[in-house]
Parts: sequence; C-alpha cells; structure tokens
Amino acid sequence: MKRKMPDLFLLFLMLILVGFGWLNVFSTLYNGTFDIHSSYGTQLIWIAASVLIGIFIYVIRARFFYNMSFYIYLIFNTLILVVLFFGVTRSGAKSWLGIGGFGIQPAEFAKYGTCLLLSFFVSKVNFDFKNIKYLAVAFGTILIPFVLMLLQNDTGTALPLLFLILPLIREGMNYWILIVGVAVIVLFVATMFIPQWVILAILSIPFIILIINRIKNKKRKIARLFFIYLAMAIYVLSVDVFYNVILRPHQRQRIDLLFGKIEDTRGIGYNVNQAKVAIGSGGWTGKGFGEGTQTHLNFVPEQSTDFIFCTIGEEYGFVGAVGLILIFILLFCRIIRKSEKSGNAFVRCYGYSIASIFFAHFTINVGMTIGLMPIIGIPLPFVSYGGSALWAFALMIFTFINIESKM
Repeated sequence: MKRKMPDLFLLFLMLILVGFGWLNVFSTLYNGTFDIHSSYGTQLIWIAASVLIGIFIYVIRARFFYNMSFYIYLIFNTLILVVLFFGVTRSGAKSWLGIGGFGIQPAEFAKYGTCLLLSFFVSKVNFDFKNIKYLAVAFGTILIPFVLMLLQNDTGTALPLLFLILPLIREGMNYWILIVGVAVIVLFVATMFIPQWVILAILSIPFIILIINRIKNKKRKIARLFFIYLAMAIYVLSVDVFYNVILRPHQRQRIDLLFGKIEDTRGIGYNVNQAKVAIGSGGWTGKGFGEGTQTHLNFVPEQSTDFIFCTIGEEYGFVGAVGLILIFILLFCRIIRKSEKSGNAFVRCYGYSIASIFFAHFTINVGMTIGLMPIIGIPLPFVSYGGSALWAFALMIFTFINIESKM
C-alpha cells in the first residue's frame, strides 16, 4: 500500500491540548519564580520526552505494531502484576512502580496494549462475533487488565477499558450487549430511589403482555422470557448486597452524594462543591490566566490532575471550557473519520479503540468535575499533570498516525 502523509491535523489537535494543559498546570502551581524542579517544570520535561517517543514511534515500520501486539500487551500486564506485589501506594491505589525517585503507572500503558491486541484479534479474517470462542477472546483481552487494575484498587484507571465495547460493536458484534450494559446501569440507579418490589412488578408487566398477546402456545419463547425476567429479578435483588458488602464506605458515600441522597460540602462532597464554585466563578469569559482565586488558594484538591477542568472553567470561563470540549470533539471525530477511511481492519479497530479510551477519560473527568459522575481518579487526556498518562496517550496517538499512514 502506498504511504500517505501523516495526519498533521490530528497531531496539531494533540499539541494544542498538550500546550493548553501545560499552561493550566503552570497556572495552578506557579508562585512567582520559574522553577524547573517544580511540577510544571517536570511536566515540561515529560512533554519533551513524549515528543521524542512520538518521533521514535513514527519511524518504526507499521507492521511492527500488528506483529508485536501480543507481546506489548503481555509486557504491560506483567508489569501490573509486578506492581501488585512490589508497587507503591498513592491515594489509596497500589498502581505505581517506583524506580529510584521516578514513578511510573503501568496500568496507563496497559490500555495501549489492550487496544493493540484487541485490534489484532478482531481484524483477523476468520474472526466471527457469532462464535462464542471468538467473543471470549475479545472480552478476555479487555477483562484481564480490567481485573488487574481493580485489584490495585484503581477503579478510575480501569473504567475506560469497558468503553472498548464500542469498537467491537463497530466491527460487527451484536449491540444487545450494549443494551444489557445500559439496562444494568439503569436498574442500579432505579434501586437507589424505588423499592425493589415495585421495580420487579414494573419489569413483569411487558413480559406478561407479550406472553398473553403475542406468543400463545410457544413454550420455548415463554421459557426464554421467564429466564430473562428471572435474571433481571436476581440482579435487582443483589444490588443491595453489592452496594452494602462489596462497595467500600467512601464509594457508597460518593454514589449517595451523586444522587442527592446526602449533602456533605465539607467532607466527601468537598471536592465537587469547590469544583462547582471554581467553574461557576469564571462566568462567561473567566478571570484571566493566573487570576483564579480558587486555583491559587488551593480550595480544590488535585487541581492540576483530576480537577484541572476547574482551572479552565475559572480562568477562561464558559467560552474556554466549551472551546476545550470542542477541541476534544474534533479529536474524536478526526480519529473516527481517519479510521473509517482506512481500508485496513486493524487500523480501523485500533482507531475506534483509542477514540473510545479518550472519550471515556474525557467524559468521566469532566462529568465528575461538574458533579454528574462519582469522583474517581482519572486524568483529562493531554491536559492533566502526570507523565505516565501523557506518555500512554502520546503512544496511542503516534501509533495511530503511523499505522494510518503506512498500512
């Protein structure tokens, strides 16, 4: 296949996000004197390193990523196992591997490896979504790192992997799995407000109507509907067990806070409350670069990482926040458009996979900042402070630019 020009527009969008992100990290941490040893100085070094990584990735032959996908996946998941035994705990999650004074989070890179291996399997000519064996391979590829990350007590890092169901649907998997996933979430939320017996009664109505009016004398279909209802009933009745036994107290509190069952602006709800104050205080056009009072007085914890969107809302206002959102939308659309135009199934699936990971990070990060989702530790791609996430996201983008232009 003839080589194409690398996608410079996609690279441009990424660099805008990286540059804007660094300005906001600088704004949150600058104290009047530039210090290369500060966090914003370290972030600058990580950015320079990510550019070097990008150049190295681009000069590699495109087939390398296809042929070596399993080994890349294996290496990063093995590192997660190493972290489970020898890792460093930060913010309650044992997800860091310390090497001298340097720390790295292998789980972020495992997402990259998962995107590669999933694309490798799905792009094979004989891959069949109707075959349970192939479905098991696809879901196993996603679930192995997902479970390992949960064992690290790092739910925020693990959640984006669930969004990899989207490229599977694009490649031909039946969308009923997505419907089941949405139904599980809806039923979980419903049990927060409605008694279980009421939910079970409501769920029985459509099944009773179908049984009476549409499938008379068809025992197999009646049995199938009965088992579907039974599965839903068991799930509804098990939500209490999951909520009260499996979830940790702080996780239950965050869910209760999200749905308005409790109000705690000084305790578990402090971060969200201060985040809303910071964003709301920015008004339409913001207070200006470096002028955010919430930012510089450290009212919002983790403001350069998980809550960096607060700085954007406060200093650049509604216009700046919407502008950033539009850049992310352009990034998603560009990756998907290039993926669709590619005649290579591996490139297409990989493009959809990384777009899904970026979309998950973006949606969850912004959602928790404005109080629409529970608070979990998850960075805003290219914008939040942090080396591991930045390098992993850069790997994803530069690999896509490579294979899209060369395969």
